[in-house]
Amino acid sequence: MRFQVVTLVTLCSLIGYSAGHETYDAEDIRELLAEQREELTVILKQQNETHQQQIIALQQQVEVLQLKDEILQQELEIQQQTNEELQATVYSLLKALLTRELPQAEDLRENNKEKFLILLEQICIFGVRGIDGKNGKDGRDGKDGSDGRDGRDGATGLNGCDGRDGAPGSPGAPGPKGDKGSPGLAGLKGEKGVQGPQGNPGIDGEKGEIGAKGVQGAVGVKGLKGSQGLEGFQGVKGEKGNTGNTGATGLRGATGAHGVPGTNFEGGAVYTRWGRTNCSAGSTRLYKGFAGGSHYTHSGGGVNYQCMPPDPQYNKVNTESFTGSWIYGTEYESYSYGIFPDSAYQQNVPCARCYTENRPALMMIPAKRSCPSGWTEEYEGYLMTDYYDHARPSTYECVDQYPEYITGMSGNTNGALFYFIRTDCSGDGTTGQCPPYDANKQLTCVVCSK
Repeated sequence: MRFQVVTLVTLCSLIGYSAGHETYDAEDIRELLAEQREELTVILKQQNETHQQQIIALQQQVEVLQLKDEILQQELEIQQQTNEELQATVYSLLKALLTRELPQAEDLRENNKEKFLILLEQICIFGVRGIDGKNGKDGRDGKDGSDGRDGRDGATGLNGCDGRDGAPGSPGAPGPKGDKGSPGLAGLKGEKGVQGPQGNPGIDGEKGEIGAKGVQGAVGVKGLKGSQGLEGFQGVKGEKGNTGNTGATGLRGATGAHGVPGTNFEGGAVYTRWGRTNCSAGSTRLYKGFAGGSHYTHSGGGVNYQCMPPDPQYNKVNTESFTGSWIYGTEYESYSYGIFPDSAYQQNVPCARCYTENRPALMMIPAKRSCPSGWTEEYEGYLMTDYYDHARPSTYECVDQYPEYITGMSGNTNGALFYFIRTDCSGDGTTGQCPPYDANKQLTCVVCSK
């Protein structure tokens, strides 16, 4: 457990170190890790020494138990030998009691268990032999005397005493093998290796495409207003004349010529340039931001894309449970078609809001790359919208042919999406204009103002 505590202390030390420094000093980190490694090494060494001491103590206990077992075995052998000698002595005494003969030396060593049991059984049945009767008186000479009566049988001998308890049985068989011990503690994780050297620079990328056609120059600056002429002298005031009679209505004069068109008129138009953060020459950028829209899997929400500013302003808010809709960032789903650079795929789309100042009329023309005569081209690009099979429709937008993307937003997070568009020429009467429209080509677009 202690090495886990040390590891936790190391982690806390690193957190404290990083909290007080804006940047890491690799040398200080290595010194700190070296100190922690030395401390962990000492702890592991101490634990290993403790384990060795425990193992030696267990071995000593096993040796003591083995020695006790040998002593008990010797005591059992001595006890068994003593029992055999005692049994032989008892056997010889019983035999002498039954036969009324003194035991011989070899009888004291005899130890036949079967004979001992038979002898004991005879003693228990017949008892000890009685004493011989006295000799009868000499009979008179003459007739032979009658035979004397047989002596009475001796009294039945007492039952023999119960034998001593038998010798202890031999030791039982060894017990089953003990369970396998739990595995030892895992070793500490090694330190992280030193970072490898920096790789060689990558190969230069391919030469970029030819730049887009420059936009038409802005209208020239209005000339300065001429200076006002000198004021004439005031004439002498004449006397008031009498009121004359009303004259007849004169003939209507001819229509005058058209005046020269003015150049200093007020008004303009606002448009969104999708895929870029700047506006064309002659237009003023109101702000730049990122394209937002509804999530492609949602069936509700807005259908049009929005150019979201980078600095939102909020009014009243509710930060608790929410019922409403969401807006998501928009990604290029341009794949590797060779239309947009491959690096633009899955990147988030920027945008700019532009003001045309003196050109109040504005339109986006799909499937065209140039504006009508007298109109100013703001930019050209490709017609794009969401995927046809997604849960909700979205508007068509003209995305600049030279797209930029937001740095640091390269993850495939999805949200609102931009896909290229082709014309349906399946022959089902959907367009009826193939050719000149081609089902294998992506549609273009142009934004014009006047």
